[in-house]
Amino acid sequence: MHDTIIAGGGPAGLSAAEALARRGKSVLVLEQNYEIGSPIRTSGGSFIAELEKLGIPDRLYHPISRVRFATPNNSAVFEYARPVLCILDVRSTFQYLAERAIEAGAAIRLSTTAVAPILADHRVTGVRTRADSLACRILIDATGYRATLLKQSGLAPGF
Repeated sequence: MHDTIIAGGGPAGLSAAEALARRGKSVLVLEQNYEIGSPIRTSGGSFIAELEKLGIPDRLYHPISRVRFATPNNSAVFEYARPVLCILDVRSTFQYLAERAIEAGAAIRLSTTAVAPILADHRVTGVRTRADSLACRILIDATGYRATLLKQSGLAPGF
């Protein structure tokens, strides 16, 4: 039995895994893809100050000092003497977060899809994967907008 199982190996799931593992909890991250950070389904724009607060090394992003937003009939340009925005190497950042979680003591299982929560007496007691059932005290749904486990448990109706 794990203290916590986290469904989803994106930035939210990996950050939660690191935080819990640093507090001595046994943590298992289930990631449906064959590697962390692949395939990428998000863009890499972010704020440098936020990345610094999160401890993301500057080798993982490229600062930009000029941004242009354009529509068919309009555009806006923002220029900064000191860059506040950046383009993130998303894949490498996800993998960096995974390394931090593992160093803290979390385990990551790749190519494993969390299919459904296991419920008993109106409580979550684990998660089913395609291959097996895993017990835990806390189950975190970090599957993003899909909210796969939250919807199945009846806790999130979806959009």
